[in-house]
Amino acid sequence: MASRHIVNNVAMKGQFPYFAQIFYMDRGNKLFQEIEICTASIIHSQWVLTAAHCLQPIEVSFETLRVSVVFAGSVKVHDTYAQKQVIKGYIVHPLFKFARNPKTGLINMENDVAIAELQRKFKLNSDVKPVKLPSINLLKKEVLPKCHMGWIIGMGFNNGFQKEEVSFVRFQNVFVQTTKDITKYVHIFPTKNVFFSSTLSKNFVGNAGGPFVCKYRNGTHVQYGVISHILNNTVQHQIVTLYESVQFHLDFIVDNVPSTKKPRTFQPNVMAARASTRSNNKTDVIFYVKFYIFILLCLINSESI
Repeated sequence: MASRHIVNNVAMKGQFPYFAQIFYMDRGNKLFQEIEICTASIIHSQWVLTAAHCLQPIEVSFETLRVSVVFAGSVKVHDTYAQKQVIKGYIVHPLFKFARNPKTGLINMENDVAIAELQRKFKLNSDVKPVKLPSINLLKKEVLPKCHMGWIIGMGFNNGFQKEEVSFVRFQNVFVQTTKDITKYVHIFPTKNVFFSSTLSKNFVGNAGGPFVCKYRNGTHVQYGVISHILNNTVQHQIVTLYESVQFHLDFIVDNVPSTKKPRTFQPNVMAARASTRSNNKTDVIFYVKFYIFILLCLINSESI
């Protein structure tokens, strides 16, 4: 199957204001070393969306202090002038699974999404702002995005054939492919909540946790995918990127991030019924008071006669 791709580009400042970089800060031998591990997208001034395996604890020595830091608002990789916030805590999807086949070495990850809360809010501006998420469909969980071609944003990645190190954030257009398309030439563990793209190995493939977005005619960017991991198609010298569907995992995000919580359902009929009941009760009281006064007056008149 031929790979369809468009050459990647260097991002301009403010082009992807929701894009974020995640680094580990390791303190060893009294020195701090910052190691880039993953990318993410800003979905709230104090929350980011990324891959679950990016936030799982990693074994370190007792003397090592490890802190996760999120960089935002810059198109430079590890820009010291970017906005930086420490991750306060994170929530991994409850059904996240990670397994490696001991014979083939293939990795299988399911529900590879997580959200992280920051210690403080980002200062939102033209260079730092949340990305829009798909609308919630209460009837079914959709998987595929609403566009056939979208963007991935990242900083270079060890794609299995070569390792790239770049100084600037980049993006590339990729075409959406289904599980059926990919299984024709790559062995995978199919799951119902993912979609794919493929590109030549020399092209940019993004970073784990990074966003797959669709751009609409009005300029709106909507995130439909989270980069989970990549697969090497050594026969055709291609890279297959696997994305977790944001649409499929919207309930997980909505239930945990404050700004995306569903608004409380207003029940005007119930409120109206209660108001009507109160009104009727008041009317009944007035009626009975008048009735008793009338009876009392009749009794008084009968006695006087």
